[in-house]
Amino acid sequence: MWFRILGPLELAGKHGPVLLSASRQSIIMSTLLLETNRIVSVDRLVDAVWPDEPPVTARGQIQICISSLRGILTKHELPAIINTKPPGYQIEVREDAVDLLAFERLVGVGRQASSAGRLSEAVDAYKQAVGLWRGEPFAGSASPTLQAAATPLVERRLAAVEEYADLRMRLGQHQNIIGELVDLVERYPLRERLRAQLMLALFRSDRRADALDVYRQGRRILVDQLGLEPGDQLRKIERAILSDDPELRLDSGIVSVGMMTGQRTVPRMLPGALSDIAGHSEMTEAMLRYVLRRDGRGGPKVVVISGRGGAGKTTLATHVAHSLVGSFPDGQLFAHLHGAGPEPSAPGEVLGRFLRALGVAGNKVPEQLEERVDMFRSSVAGQRMLVVLDDCADEEQVRWFMPATAGCTLLVTSRQRLSGLSGAYQVEVDVLSLDHSLELLGNMLGSERLRSELTPATELVRLCGGLPLALRVAGARLAARPHWTIAHLVERLSDERRRLSELVYGGLDVRANLALSCRSLTPDAQRLFRRLGHLGTSDFGGWICGPLMDTDTLTAIDLLDELVDARLVEVERGRGSSARFKVHDLIRAYSRELLDLEESGPEREQTIQRLVGSWLFLAERAHRSEYGGDHTLIHGDAPRWPLPEATVEAALADSLAWYDAERGGLVAAVRLAAESGLDEACWDLAMSAVTLFENRRYFQDWRVTHDLALAATRASGNRRGAAAMLSSLGSLTAFEQRYDQAWPLLEEAARLFRQLKHDHGYALAIRSQAYLYRVQGDLDSALAVFEEALALLQAAGDLVGEAHVLSNIAQIRLERGDADTAATDLKLALAAAEETGARRIHAQVLCRLGELQLAADEVTEAQRSFQRALDLVLVLHDRVGEATAKHGLAAVMLRLGRTEQAEAMLRSACALAVHLGEAFAEARINLTIGQLHRGAGRLDQAYSALTRALELFERLRANAWRERTMALRDEIGINKIENDLSKI
Repeated sequence: MWFRILGPLELAGKHGPVLLSASRQSIIMSTLLLETNRIVSVDRLVDAVWPDEPPVTARGQIQICISSLRGILTKHELPAIINTKPPGYQIEVREDAVDLLAFERLVGVGRQASSAGRLSEAVDAYKQAVGLWRGEPFAGSASPTLQAAATPLVERRLAAVEEYADLRMRLGQHQNIIGELVDLVERYPLRERLRAQLMLALFRSDRRADALDVYRQGRRILVDQLGLEPGDQLRKIERAILSDDPELRLDSGIVSVGMMTGQRTVPRMLPGALSDIAGHSEMTEAMLRYVLRRDGRGGPKVVVISGRGGAGKTTLATHVAHSLVGSFPDGQLFAHLHGAGPEPSAPGEVLGRFLRALGVAGNKVPEQLEERVDMFRSSVAGQRMLVVLDDCADEEQVRWFMPATAGCTLLVTSRQRLSGLSGAYQVEVDVLSLDHSLELLGNMLGSERLRSELTPATELVRLCGGLPLALRVAGARLAARPHWTIAHLVERLSDERRRLSELVYGGLDVRANLALSCRSLTPDAQRLFRRLGHLGTSDFGGWICGPLMDTDTLTAIDLLDELVDARLVEVERGRGSSARFKVHDLIRAYSRELLDLEESGPEREQTIQRLVGSWLFLAERAHRSEYGGDHTLIHGDAPRWPLPEATVEAALADSLAWYDAERGGLVAAVRLAAESGLDEACWDLAMSAVTLFENRRYFQDWRVTHDLALAATRASGNRRGAAAMLSSLGSLTAFEQRYDQAWPLLEEAARLFRQLKHDHGYALAIRSQAYLYRVQGDLDSALAVFEEALALLQAAGDLVGEAHVLSNIAQIRLERGDADTAATDLKLALAAAEETGARRIHAQVLCRLGELQLAADEVTEAQRSFQRALDLVLVLHDRVGEATAKHGLAAVMLRLGRTEQAEAMLRSACALAVHLGEAFAEARINLTIGQLHRGAGRLDQAYSALTRALELFERLRANAWRERTMALRDEIGINKIENDLSKI
C-alpha cells in the first residue's frame, strides 16, 4: 500500500518509507488523501493547517507545500498526481494505492458475499479490510480538522469490526475473537453491540459469569456517564444468558448477536446513495460531527436539510445516512413524506410501515394515530436508531415521528426551513458554484471530456443555474449519448421556451419537481407565482407584487412570503421594505410557462398595464427625488399605477440606489411595454430611466431601451414619443463622442418637436446640439443655441436644464475672456441647482465656478469649489465628475506650487478618464499635464503629453482646444531644439 491514513500518515515509495519534513505537508497530504480523487478547496486546506488565525500569506504557503509534495511524489515514484483544479487541488490515485479506498472496497465485497451466503469469502474480505487499520486515523496530527474527520472513519471501522465479529461467530470462531473483543470493549465502552458480541462469545465459551460481568460493567458505565440504561440489545442478551436460553447455543440457528437480537427485524430502509456530493463535502463532515458528538442531551438529535426543489437535499441526506449506518446498529428507517405535493403522506400510514419494519406484526399495529405514535416511541426507546424523513411539509409533520429519548437521530429534508423545530441543527443547500458544478459534471462525464469542452460546459452550468438536479439531468443525457457534444446540449437548452422540456431523463424531471412546489400553494399565491413571469428579470423588490396582484402591499407581501416558504423565491438581501428577492432562472422559466398556459386576454393585459404603470410611477418619483422635479425630461400620458406613500418613501430613501437595484427590472419593463403595444408607456419609462443610465454610464441599457421605444413609437405613429427618443439617443451618442452620428438624431428630434410645438422637448434637443457645437470649437453657434434653449427652459420652469445651460454659457464666456458675465451666469446656475437639490448638476456648476475662480486668481475659493464638487460626486459614484473635480484640484495645487500633489491628482484623474473612455476629459487633463511638465523643465514629457492631447482633440474635432494645444506644443518644440543645440 503506497498511501496509508488509517493510522499515522505513511507514504511508502519504491525504496522504503517516505518522510515528510514539515507538519504542514503531512496535514495537506492527509486532507487530500481523505478526499482522494475529489477536489479539496484551498480554503479547506488553510483551515486544516491554521485552525485559528491563518497568516495573510496562507494561500501562498499552501501553494509552496503543494509544489513540495509534487516534487516528493515524483522523486519517490509514488503513483499519484496532485492536480490544480479550482477552487483547490485534487490528488489522483489508484483505488488500490490508498488504504482507505481499499478498506471501503473490501467491506463492500464482504457485505455482498455475506448477503449471498458465502461466509468464508466474506470473512476473508473483512479480515483484509480490518487488517488495514494501524490505529487512529491521522494519529499524531495536531490539526483539529483532521481529528474531527477521523471520527466518522472510526465509526466505519467499528461497524466493519462488528460485522466481521458476527460472521466469525456464525462460523463458530467465538473463542478466537474474545481477546480482540475485550480490547475493543475497553477502548469503546459505550459501544453496545461490541459488548453484546463479547457477552455472546464468552457464553458460548462456557464463561457465563464473565459474560454477565461484562453486562454489569457496561450498565454501570452507561448510567454513570450518560444517565441511560442499556439498550434493548444488551438487555435481551443478559436475560437470555440468565435463563440459559438454548437459542444462544451455536447449534440453535441463532449464530450471531445480530440474529439473536432479531436482525430479521432490524430495519435497513435507506435507499441507494450517490457517492458524488460535489460541493457538499464540508457540509457533510459538519453534520457527521454533530450527530456523532456526545453532548449529554436528553432527547434525540435532529438535523434539518432545507433548500429549494432540485437542490440535492435527498442526495445529501441519503449520503449522510449511509455514512452513519455503523453508528446506528439498531436500524435505519426511511420515508418519503411527499410534503411538497398536494397530498402529503399520512403520518399513520408511515408509522404503520415503520412499526412493521421494527418487527411488529401487522395485526398488532394499532388503528389510532396516537397509539401508533406511542408504540413507535416505545419501540425505539433506548435504541440507536436513525430516522430519515424526506420531503417534509412542515414542523407538524415531523413531530409525529420524533423519538422521545436520546440515542436516536432524526434526519429531515424539506423545502421549508422548519425553524420551529427547536434545537435542530439547520443546514441549507443551494445551487452549486461554477467550480462545484463543473466537478459534478466531470464526475459524470469524465474529466477528459469535460476539459475538451470547458467553454460550453461553463455555459451549460449557467443555463442550469447551478441547480444540482438540472446538472444531473444534463450530465445523464450526455453520458447516455456519447456522440453528443456538450455544445450540442447547450444549443438545445438555449431556447428558454423548451429548456425545461430538455431537462428530463428517466425519472429525473426538473419541471415535475417544480410543479410539486406549486401545487401546495394557495390559489392566490399560485397566481402571483405565474405573474412573476412578466418581470423578465430574476431579482425584484417586494413592492412589485402589489400591482401584479392588484392588491394592497401587505396582502401582496403575505403571498410573496408563501412563495419564499415554498422556496420558489429566495430572499436575496435586505429586510423589511428594502428586501430584495430572487427567482432561479429555471423557476422563472416555469412561471412563464404557467403564465402562457393559464392567463390571456383582458386579465393578462390589465396585469401588464398595472405593472408598467407602477414602474412609471416609481421611476418618475425617483427622478423627481434626484433632480427636485420633472427637470431635463418630458413625460407622456400613459397611466400610472400609484403605490402607497409609505412604500414609495421606503423604496426611494436613496433614489439612485433604487435605480441601481432595479436596473434589470427597468430594462425588462421597457421591453414588456414594447412587446405589449404600450408605446406611450414604453417611451415614457425609457426616458425616466435615463437618470440611472446617464449617472452610472449604462450606455448599453440606454441604447437598448431607447431603440425599443423608438421602434414602438414609430410603428404606432407616436411623433412626440419618437422625438423624445431621438433627442435622448442623440445625447447618448454625443456622450459616446460619436458626434457625426449624433447630429442627424438631434436634428430630426428638433424638427419633430418644432412641428408639435413642444417647446420643452425642443429646448432639450437643441441644448444637446449646442453642446456639440461647443466641443467641436464653434463657440459662436454654441452660445447662440444655448441662449435659445435657455429662454425656452426658463419658460418651461426646468431649473436643472437652466442650470446646466447657464454653466455651459459661462464656460464659453470664460474661454472668451468675459469673466464678469460668466460669474453672473454661474451665480444664477448655482442658485437653480441648489434650489432643486440636483446634486450632479450642482457638482458640475461648482467645477465651472472653480475654473472661473482660478482664472481670477482666487485660488482658495477655487480649491473650496472643486473640493465641494468632489465630495458630491464621490457620494453619487459619478466617475466622470470625479475626474473633472480632481483635474480642477490638480490645477489649484499646480498654482500653489505643490507640484508632486498636482501630478498625483492628475494621474488619478487621467486614469479615470481613460477607463471611462472620456476622450475630451482625457485630452484636457493631458493638456494640464503638459503644462506641469513644462513648468518643471521636463520638456520631453511635456511634449509627449501635449501630443496625446492634440491627437484626442483632433479626433473629437474640438478645433479651439486643438489650436490652443498645438500652439503650446510648438512652443515647447522650439525650446527643445534650442536646448539640444546648446548642448552641442
